[in-house]
Amino acid sequence: MLNSHSAYKELRAIRAKQRETKQSLSGAKLADGLIRYSERGEAYIQEIKAMIRINQLENYNI
Repeated sequence: MLNSHSAYKELRAIRAKQRETKQSLSGAKLADGLIRYSERGEAYIQEIKAMIRINQLENYNI
């Protein structure tokens, strides 16, 4: 779904840019590409980023 559905085009662009510039994939940055995933929009993105931060998930970037 993430690799083909038009709603995730922005997420794929963010991921491609991170790979192109040899950056580790960042969940917090990729979360910005999920804006069309939820009707809550930016509030949803902020909640995802908070979960990543609170649970220290950035330590697991690949």
